[in-house]
Amino acid sequence: MATYILTAAQLNNRILNSFSIPAASTAPINTVAPVISGTQRVDSTLSTTNGTWTGIPIITFTYQWKKNGSNIIGATSSTYVLVAGDFGVSTTIQCVVTGTDSSGNSSANSNILTGIDNALPVVSDSNSQAFVNVAVITDTTQANAVNNLVIGLKADGLWTNMTAIYPFVGGTASTHKWNLRNTATNQLTFFGGFTHNANGVTGNLNAYATTNIYNSATLGIYSRSSNPSGAFVGKRKANEPAEGSQYDITESSLFGYVYNGNIGQYGLGASPYNKFYNVSNGVTGAANEVKVYRNGTNVVLSSEALSTPPSSVNEYYLFANPNTITFDENGTTRIDVYNHSDANIALALFSNTTLDATQNTNLNTRIQTFQTALSRQV
Repeated sequence: MATYILTAAQLNNRILNSFSIPAASTAPINTVAPVISGTQRVDSTLSTTNGTWTGIPIITFTYQWKKNGSNIIGATSSTYVLVAGDFGVSTTIQCVVTGTDSSGNSSANSNILTGIDNALPVVSDSNSQAFVNVAVITDTTQANAVNNLVIGLKADGLWTNMTAIYPFVGGTASTHKWNLRNTATNQLTFFGGFTHNANGVTGNLNAYATTNIYNSATLGIYSRSSNPSGAFVGKRKANEPAEGSQYDITESSLFGYVYNGNIGQYGLGASPYNKFYNVSNGVTGAANEVKVYRNGTNVVLSSEALSTPPSSVNEYYLFANPNTITFDENGTTRIDVYNHSDANIALALFSNTTLDATQNTNLNTRIQTFQTALSRQV
């Protein structure tokens, strides 16, 4: 070790050691990882800490937020506001914090948040809330309209009569498929080129929807189309040969019904057809009586000898007629779909209960109020 003895003449002078070697420079080192905090919900703000670092002061920090492992463009501050595209039970959010000093930089990963909820409206009725949650209805006006519809149907004693109600809110196939009456059953499956938007569902020459519903005493649709083509609701007629037989609710000539499993067809009357139509049968106890209502007013009262009950394979379709065809040569069957409708429908419903005149009037009032709240009444 080299040594040097200071003299009196060097008092108060600066002494340099020509043999000293500067310490090696290193980039900042993270010792405690950054931590993200905040509510995992769309429109909420997440924040990250910097974590703990060693390095040459002053350390500066930069940030990069990641979704599912990929950089989120423009998300480069210490906070991040979750957007609708982040929604999902499997979505992961993380922030990478980079520390920089005069010697360089290094990065540290935060904790990972998994699952982002949507900012769903809260409504008063539990059945309405279940629908809002499962259909992911984010619009407060739509959620409130659904809530008021359910409350009204319950007040009128109509709610328990319903098998399925399709309110067609949310604007997408994934929201339009849900059954408001019971979200666990009878979800629609859409085939073909439907148009889904705020006005409901619009069909075309290839479109139809299956319901998994086989029997109904009351049917209803809210049409927003003045002169559509094809069948609103279809089901094969039970007492006719499979090939060419049909059961349908069409825009111009036929409004199908079922009574205790029996099938018939009746006319709607003159156009235009942008109305709420519903049909009930046996309303005064007569097994072959049918009443068709347009906006709550009876427009058709007819009767016929009812057919035998349909088999379980005869399912209701929306926007088309299904026809079960058996191929004798090999015993296989298929469903032939025809008479597709291009109607714009803003609600559909099925009930296993026959509704009387008062119930049909009340039902129309609730449906009209619902459509008005959504600014799509006709």
